Amino acid sequence: GGIDIHAKMHDVGKNGLFSDLAIEVRDSGIGILVKDQKKIFNIFEQQDSQSTREFGGAGLGLAISTKLAERLNSEITLKSKIGEGSCFTFLMKSPEIADDKKQQKITAIDSGVKLKPAKILIADDIEENRNLICEYLSGQPLEILHATDGAHALEVMQRDRPELVLMDIRMPVMSGVEATQKIKSNPELAKTIIVAVTASVVEDRKADKKRSLFDAVLYKPLNRNTLMQTLGKLLPAEQVPVIENESQNEQCMLLKEMEHASDEFADEIIVYAPVLDRTRNRGSFGGLNQLLDELDDVANRYSMHEFKKVVERIRSANEQFDIEETQRMISLILAGINKLQGAISQ
Repeated sequence: GGIDIHAKMHDVGKNGLFSDLAIEVRDSGIGILVKDQKKIFNIFEQQDSQSTREFGGAGLGLAISTKLAERLNSEITLKSKIGEGSCFTFLMKSPEIADDKKQQKITAIDSGVKLKPAKILIADDIEENRNLICEYLSGQPLEILHATDGAHALEVMQRDRPELVLMDIRMPVMSGVEATQKIKSNPELAKTIIVAVTASVVEDRKADKKRSLFDAVLYKPLNRNTLMQTLGKLLPAEQVPVIENESQNEQCMLLKEMEHASDEFADEIIVYAPVLDRTRNRGSFGGLNQLLDELDDVANRYSMHEFKKVVERIRSANEQFDIEETQRMISLILAGINKLQGAISQ
């Protein structure tokens, strides 16, 4: 088997002054069933016949790529035949000149955690993943070590004795689970703090025995704030006061609005508590947009302006694959519902 990549330009517009770029990625793999070809573009979805253990992946790559393409006024298409392979085409359309005033303002989020000097090991076979974590940890007084598989991680630990390991679960030569089992059975290394890093959200959340090996579990795609808060609980650290921002103020406004909501709104929104709780806990938001549309409709009918803002924040976080923020904002709505339920019971 193999993979071929082809790129070509298409002149468009008056006098051919603009060009579209088409990049084709063709493989000679197993192919994709017609019924699965739309589904695989959704978050955490793979075709039904695909073995995750054999082929890997978490069902995030195409979903993220599609969202990025849409933001570039571009698209990704697929042609595939079972037994022959697949061809993915990324069509980048001629860019439009944007007005500076329309550019979205991006504000960095301060995690509020300042770690004390420590030595940590990042064990991951993919260099880009290790580099991303290093970027997240920049500015912290840490000595960062690298390992490319479980066996390599054991070698580094024996030699350098890090206080904490960020251990990818799926690696060649030796998996993160096997490496952790060996570490925990070694009296000299057993007290090392080990954090699992995995993209297999559903599988690993069910594997309680495996999870018990680790001091904490982080799910990909990694969120900087979640990473820092986790390390702040496991390593010596100090909390840096964070100035109240627009998000925190919005939370207070929502809870206040829900406390004074009409009985009709309360009766209607309480019904959504079970499905919101299930959605938050499963960590996969494939059908979330339909639920958000319903909540948005409720907000409009009862003029719940702060509630509507939070619904839109959830929608935005979901589109950016920010699982932590999505879960946090759903929890905020659930906190408001709990207050309504308490008021009704009284």
